Formats: sequence, C-alpha cells, structure tokens
Amino acid sequence: MNINPKAFHPLYRTQYETPTLLFVNDIALEKDLETFLNLPDDLGKKTMINYIAKVHDDLVKNNKDVLIKPYKSDNQLAAYMASADVIVNPSSRQSLFQANFCGTPAASTNRNITKYFITDFVNGVINEDLVTAIVDASTLDRHKVREYAEAHFE
Repeated sequence: MNINPKAFHPLYRTQYETPTLLFVNDIALEKDLETFLNLPDDLGKKTMINYIAKVHDDLVKNNKDVLIKPYKSDNQLAAYMASADVIVNPSSRQSLFQANFCGTPAASTNRNITKYFITDFVNGVINEDLVTAIVDASTLDRHKVREYAEAHFE
C-alpha cells in the first residue's frame, strides 16, 4: 500500500464546532452508505467523499444534512480525513490507513475487510452497534492513532 504519511497527516486538521463523521465511498456503493445516512443527527455532521460516479439519488435526496463531496485529490481527501472525528465503516484498507495516518480513528461493524486491521480501542473500535462504535472511537487519542499507523501501516 503506497500511502504518503506526509500528505495524510494530522497537521491538516480543522477543528469544527460540531463533531464530523466521514464516510469514504471508494469501493462500491453498499448498504453501509444507507447505514451511514441513517445515523442519528446528534452524533455529528456527516460528510461523504464519493469516488463512485453516480450516487443513488433516492438514498441521498432525503438527507440534506449530508455533505457529499466528489473525490478531487489526495490533498483534499487528507484534509477531510484529518478534520473528521471518526471515519465510519471504512470500505478499504487504504481508507482506514489514510485516516489513521491523519490521526482519525475508525468506527466499524464486524462486516468488512478493515476489521482485520483495526486493533480495538487503539486505532478504531469494532462493534455491531455502529453508534456505540462511533461514540467510543471518538474518545481515542489521535496522537496514538497516528503512532499506530506509523508503526503498522508503512
């Protein structure tokens, strides 16, 4: 995996008043998107980075609070990842590693490939209850998440 730890770095973090949840859609549009869109609003602002050309309009049109941004560059992606409080259900190792290099922990269910790369309560949290995983992941030390990525993902 070729991730530039200088590009994906906590230095690009913008702290927002409201917690920010990030969903990076980089493999295929799965039911994880619907799960993400249906998360309770009080968990935080939802942002989705879309690599897929077409998003299912019927899923997104009723979710006016979700910020949907097209993928443009790794620099832009790094800024979103560093500024997110939690990356939700990362769909690939690359998304997980990039987020962790930015110091951003992951919240995931036990359904996808990233479960093999998340050390529970170190660089993310795995829980079948995604809301619990998000709440718990948001308490992790971002510096330790970055240190874990440097030690395990380079």
